[in-house]
Amino acid sequence: REAEVLWSNSAALETMGLTAPELLGKSVRDLSWDVVREDGSPFPVAEFPPLLALETRRPQRNVVMGVRGPGSAERTFLLVNADPQLARDRSVSQVVVTFSDITERKRAEERLREKEDQYRQLVENADDLIYRTDATGRFVYANPGAERALGLSEAELLGRHYLEIVRDDYREQARSFYAQQVAQGIPVTYCEFPVRTREGEELWLGQNLGWVYGGLTVI
Repeated sequence: REAEVLWSNSAALETMGLTAPELLGKSVRDLSWDVVREDGSPFPVAEFPPLLALETRRPQRNVVMGVRGPGSAERTFLLVNADPQLARDRSVSQVVVTFSDITERKRAEERLREKEDQYRQLVENADDLIYRTDATGRFVYANPGAERALGLSEAELLGRHYLEIVRDDYREQARSFYAQQVAQGIPVTYCEFPVRTREGEELWLGQNLGWVYGGLTVI
């Protein structure tokens, strides 16, 4: 009831980088850990899952804690559950804490996030026109390069059908070409056609179009 650690299996000790004498008999409140939330913000001791389970008498589920012990250079991310065990008088007699090491998963997520950021920067800074449509051909994204070339903001393009920017006399040709791509399941195609900008200027586009998650991405 005082949040004193009574027992630990070897896997828990190994994950936390502690020996049994360093952990057993210590209160969770007194452990000198550097702990953060999943977003990197400080994790108050009072909100540690075992202590909340003691206070609320309710299980604490799937809490992510980034833990760095004394003398450790690396932070370990844990997915923690704390289950209060109730006595006959409905008070908490003990709390069973279980956790798994999700550090590698977190690192993989961070690497993916970095790659996504790099890709976004490349797309946003590209001079090429890059846009995405839904499966019906309506714009759902346009990069700044497309906005500059067409003289239309992304907000003005969103929801508009791609054929609306194609020169009138080429619309049926473009529609037929891309209808065949869809019908035949061709992953990537190349097509050239003229478009009109807001100011009425004519541009010829050489367009690579590929499938992405049920929609179309164009460069």
